[in-house]
Amino acid sequence: MKSNLQNRRELNIFSESIDCPDPIDSPFQILRLPRKTFLAALCGALLPLLSSPTFATTIRYEAIDLADTGSGDLWQYHYQVSDHIFQADDGYSILFATDLYKDLEDPPLSPNSDWDVISLEPDPLLPNPGRYDSLAVVNVASLADLFTINFIWLGLGQQPGSQPFEIYRFDGTGNVTDIIETGRTIPLQASAPEPGMLALLASGWLGLALQRRRKKPSPAKGDE
Repeated sequence: MKSNLQNRRELNIFSESIDCPDPIDSPFQILRLPRKTFLAALCGALLPLLSSPTFATTIRYEAIDLADTGSGDLWQYHYQVSDHIFQADDGYSILFATDLYKDLEDPPLSPNSDWDVISLEPDPLLPNPGRYDSLAVVNVASLADLFTINFIWLGLGQQPGSQPFEIYRFDGTGNVTDIIETGRTIPLQASAPEPGMLALLASGWLGLALQRRRKKPSPAKGDE
């Protein structure tokens, strides 16, 4: 059986190989349906989304400038994770761009005994981003403590900022991983994220459909 570390390294390569399809110009192109039929079907399918929670996992960050060493501009990230219940074998990775980061602390300090934390160095030759990776080792792993990692910052004239992250889950055998959510970290003092984009689109289409139903065309004079 592969180790969790091997699986987490394979996740890094797997996620970088996924390409997103080109966007569709118009939602009506999906099924080639008349507008009224499409709106009715869409509203019926998306109504459950409007009554369910729409807030995703939140990872807030604070970048701390540390005393520099001979290896470069030393910084530390503090991460505060919320709005997700991590069961055993759930985890998250925060990605470090190859052109902005190097010398990730290895291993990083674990916030508490509920987590197994590793780091993967950015590899500009592949290229693969670096990762700060935290894996829950118990159910309902504690998020009460800050997650931290030191690194060398390569971004001249700017400060470390927001990063992409992935929430993933190992299956029952510990050999296969699924990415179940993606997002970006937000500053520690930033306001809470807005509802998910899908729910916003759903409410917009629903409002349009209702407005169309209310606003029926007036009969022409010749038809009275």
